[in-house]
Amino acid sequence: MRKTKTNIIIADATPLFRIGIKRTLEDCDWIRIVGEAVDGEQTIKKTSRLHPDILILSDDIPIFHSREILHQLYLMHSTTRVLLIGTTKRSERRAAFRLGAYGYLPRYADPAELMGAVTRIAHGERVIIDDEVPQPTAPHKSQEPLSIRELEVLKCITQGMSNQAIAEELFISEKTVKNHLTRIFRKMNVTDRTQAALTAIKQNWIILE
Repeated sequence: MRKTKTNIIIADATPLFRIGIKRTLEDCDWIRIVGEAVDGEQTIKKTSRLHPDILILSDDIPIFHSREILHQLYLMHSTTRVLLIGTTKRSERRAAFRLGAYGYLPRYADPAELMGAVTRIAHGERVIIDDEVPQPTAPHKSQEPLSIRELEVLKCITQGMSNQAIAEELFISEKTVKNHLTRIFRKMNVTDRTQAALTAIKQNWIILE
């Protein structure tokens, strides 16, 4: 018999989908839903603050891609186990597992499959989709995690935006953009925006839409 509850955060942009997951899990006496998130920024903030045992994460959540969230949680040394739910291609699922995901379920999975996946992950098991999905391996690790704002600036860089365009997009000054760039380069151990963009894309830290 469990002595402690398994704390869970549900991250998906669709209210009905979050409600459906919550109703599936909340009747289980060893599960406690401690939070919900509607986008990637909320997901990172709430996971870092609440330290849930499991994060149920939609793979198409807005603002930050699910793989960007996985990478950021890794840099934060988070012990949260991530269960991805979505309709991604097999290659994208493999990438998610390499970045530390514990499980994957298709969006059309039934409640019993969801409950089974959560139970297995709570026991430390990984929900492997098929034999072609590799066991997770640690991604490239930066010396220091990027902040949410720095991630936003980095994403703008990978889209080829100038400092002025980034400032307008994020409603900050160009001086603030330059300060963020300085910190990003230092944390990533690169010397310019081109190296930062290439590294971010190569390591799947930033996903180009």
